[in-house]
Amino acid sequence: MPKNDNAHSLRLIAALRAIAGDAAAADFAARYPLSKSADVPHKFCWAKETCSALAASFGPDTAARIRRHCRCGNGRTMAQEIAACICKAGSLPAACELFTQKNRYAFLEYVGQRELIFGYHGCVCSCVKRTEETLDALWCECSAGYAEAMFAQVFGAGVQVALLESIKAGDPRCAFRVQW
Repeated sequence: MPKNDNAHSLRLIAALRAIAGDAAAADFAARYPLSKSADVPHKFCWAKETCSALAASFGPDTAARIRRHCRCGNGRTMAQEIAACICKAGSLPAACELFTQKNRYAFLEYVGQRELIFGYHGCVCSCVKRTEETLDALWCECSAGYAEAMFAQVFGAGVQVALLESIKAGDPRCAFRVQW
């Protein structure tokens, strides 16, 4: 029986358990194992199969909730950096400019009083970023979950994040609408 010890797979199984229950998590673990020794093409293939399996087994909202729950971390360090930029700049538009100037890989765009665009200039997912192939945007919902957790630390509860663009889905950048 193949090993299922890759961090991405283990997070997805935990997310399935939390959102869809033990049976769904056990079924996925048995049908879609991923070893921590998997190479880049195998990881990408697994991610693609995962998107298809989630879309086929759950409605779009539940599949997105599962992927959002499957985030890599809570964004504490970046949340602290964003909060420091807000404090230093004195206004949200200036804080967005300051944050974007300080970061090569991430950006903030001011949209309105309670709305920003947050994103990345390149794919940051260690599971799929090393291939030029495209993937269903569902895969990138984990980054929306990450942004939601991160911005909740900056602005408090009630943060809503929507995936707008995904490099892996063929867009020029990864972008998320953040509202609170």
